[in-house]
Amino acid sequence: MNVITVLPGPVFTKMTKGLPLPKLLTNTKENVADDIFEAVINKKDIVYTGKIWKLLIFIIKLIPEGIFKTKKI
Repeated sequence: MNVITVLPGPVFTKMTKGLPLPKLLTNTKENVADDIFEAVINKKDIVYTGKIWKLLIFIIKLIPEGIFKTKKI
């Protein structure tokens, strides 16, 4: 048994119809379903859906963790 964490970001659905969602960052439900299906087949633990989110997460993972941490004064 495999548990998958799915991080789809904003998705165009009936519920989000009319909301001012950023088109570049928003996925369709079909794309999300395809990405989830692929993650199940490949036994992934975490899946980010949409090409833009995959690219953004890839870039974030390249940044050293220390840059995200703030020092307390």
